[in-house]
Amino acid sequence: NNNDNNFILNEKLIINKYYEEILINKIKILFNQPYRGSKIKKDFRNNIYDIQLWKTDHPASVYAFYWLTYMVDVNYINDCFSQIVPIILTLIDDYEIPYKLLGVKLMKYCIINHTDPVQIRSTGLANVFLEALRLCLSFHSNPDLMDEALPCIISLIKLMINYNEPQNSPEFFSLIEKVVTEDIVKGLSLAIGKSTAV
Repeated sequence: NNNDNNFILNEKLIINKYYEEILINKIKILFNQPYRGSKIKKDFRNNIYDIQLWKTDHPASVYAFYWLTYMVDVNYINDCFSQIVPIILTLIDDYEIPYKLLGVKLMKYCIINHTDPVQIRSTGLANVFLEALRLCLSFHSNPDLMDEALPCIISLIKLMINYNEPQNSPEFFSLIEKVVTEDIVKGLSLAIGKSTAV
C-alpha cells in the first residue's frame, strides 16, 4: 500500500532528523552512571542497587533506544558512537538478564555490524567491549544470553585484529583460547550440579 510506504518513509526521515537529539537529551542522561565492568568499587554504596533512572523512572527508555537505533539510518550510528557506547555497556553490565541480552544485541548491531573497525581499534574500547561480553559467558548466564554473546565475541575479536584474515592470525587463536578456557570451561566447571546449556 502506498500510504503505508509513505508513512514508513516519513517515520524514518523523522527518526534520522531527531535521533541524535533524542539520544543525547532524552535517553543518555538517564544512563549517567559509568560502566562498572568487573572492578570492585571502593564505596560499598555503589552497587547493583544504585538508583538507575532508566530502570526506576523510565523503563521504556531502553526499548525506545533499541527501537530508534534499529530504525535510524546506519550512518547515524557511527556519528553517535560516543553517545551510544555508554548506554550499551550499561545494559550489558546490568544484573538482569533481559537488559544484558538487549545490550549484547545492540553491541552486535551497532558496534560490530555498523561501526568502522578502525574506530573500534583506535578508541581503545575494543578490550572494554570484550571484557563486558565475556562476563555474559559466566556460569550463571542463561542459554539465550550465551548464544547471543559468544558469536558476538568471536566477531569482535576478528574486528580487533588488524590482519587481512584475522581468523588465521596467532592473536585470534590466543584470544579465542582465553575465552574458551577462562570463561566457558571455567564456567562449566563452576556449574556442576546446576542446569547448563552447551
